[in-house]
Amino acid sequence: MVRNFASALMVVLAGALLTSGVMFTTPAAADDTWDSIRGDFFGDREILDGKDMLAIEAPEKAEDASIVPVELFLFSRIAGNVKKMTVLIDNNPAPLVTAMTFGEAAGKSSRKIATRVRFNSFSFIRAIIETDDGKLYMTSKFVMAAGGCSSSGVKDFETANNNIGQIRIKRIPDPFAKPNQTATTGEAMVMIRHPNYSGMQMDPKNGEFVPAHFVNEVVVKRGDELVFSAETGISLSTNPNIRFTYSPGAGEPIEVTAKDSEGGNFKRVLGKKVVSIQN
Repeated sequence: MVRNFASALMVVLAGALLTSGVMFTTPAAADDTWDSIRGDFFGDREILDGKDMLAIEAPEKAEDASIVPVELFLFSRIAGNVKKMTVLIDNNPAPLVTAMTFGEAAGKSSRKIATRVRFNSFSFIRAIIETDDGKLYMTSKFVMAAGGCSSSGVKDFETANNNIGQIRIKRIPDPFAKPNQTATTGEAMVMIRHPNYSGMQMDPKNGEFVPAHFVNEVVVKRGDELVFSAETGISLSTNPNIRFTYSPGAGEPIEVTAKDSEGGNFKRVLGKKVVSIQN
């Protein structure tokens, strides 16, 4: 049904998309695109069907291609054995959303990762997990959205640049938790103030393209143990945020460090004295 609707919509919008310079693809043509990029990330390794291992939730048609909400779920039957997850958007100029490596503090039960991404054109978003035994599993979803990589999401460039690197960390309480019950899974959100320029946005004041400048690494720890380390790219939206589950530790702080493509280093700790941002 999604494929038929997408095909019909593209026929109606083809002229407008071509006129605006936005490229698009259909689900039927997506195999060629995927084949052209998969080797860059996985070589000739076999990738198995992961529909019973993980799932992607995203809108079939996005309201705003620059801030498309995406949730990724690793099912409990496999989550504890997943050491890495790579998320890609086939038709983005730089397909990588994140390559996330999990640590012990990620826990052994089901996992959820949520964030917001950009779509340059109609495309599949894919999640590929690697298990402890070296096997790869993939699931995907087709999303109708275009123009997100050239839309800045920034209203005031000067203010955005001045606030780069500010980090907020928020623990998400479990609404179903019972008093005096030890939680087996915690949830938190990391929010990083950063314009995440893709290199495709234009400064309205001078009509010139803004150079690419984006968050390229995020590391989250619970105490001294790693929850995840993530390589990231321009496919993350302006002011990246990542919501995630983890294995909670009694009284242990959550520490977040981040880096960007211009050498910026940023740090924040929740649960003890705040650590200053380091540029």
